Amino acid sequence: MFPPIVQTHRLSNITRPPLVLRRWPVTIHKAASNDAPATWEVLKAAVTTLIGRPYTQRQVDAWIADEDPAKIDGSIESPRIILVAESAKRIVGFARMAGDELEALYVHPEQSGRKIGERLLAAVEGSAVRRAVRILTLDAALNAVPFYRSSGYEVLGPSLPLFDNGLALPCVRMRKVLHAGARSNAAYEFGLQRCRPRTQAVSPVEASVCAAASSSCPLAFSRRML
Repeated sequence: MFPPIVQTHRLSNITRPPLVLRRWPVTIHKAASNDAPATWEVLKAAVTTLIGRPYTQRQVDAWIADEDPAKIDGSIESPRIILVAESAKRIVGFARMAGDELEALYVHPEQSGRKIGERLLAAVEGSAVRRAVRILTLDAALNAVPFYRSSGYEVLGPSLPLFDNGLALPCVRMRKVLHAGARSNAAYEFGLQRCRPRTQAVSPVEASVCAAASSSCPLAFSRRML
């Protein structure tokens, strides 16, 4: 199954709920099995904002289809760690981790500016540290790279994970060292099995998007996989 791409966003043109609702405190706790529909609605709302910037309608449609409520429900019942952010009895964000891989982090666009993404990320990292995970890795959506860099993640290079229908999504492979003693022998140890095989062609659109990400992250892509 294709792991959802981690993404977060800060958009100024999203309609936000009344201020009184935004003043409700946010709590973070483990997901329950009946949280799957609500978490999928968060994912769908967040991913839809990316149409045209930087992804196409086709890519976004495949992204949403790849994570339907049934799959999310299966993930909740699996050994993965899934945390949800709740405010005013509504799920407004969630994060999912499997082993040392942060598979997903989404915040509803109506809730931008409340530091919910930062809190979810901190909670996931805390859980990883308690389980002796030394390095946390992820595939970041192109718009989310600055968010993770500001949280201490380093860029390893471009990645092209595949959806279930075979469509690739240009992303950026990133990692964060959680324990001072953790080391890596290769600068691009970032799960080659997640990327498209070298023998498969990359479309001009995918190449241009990855090139754009490279120009915005001058320290990235010292070793290209395209």
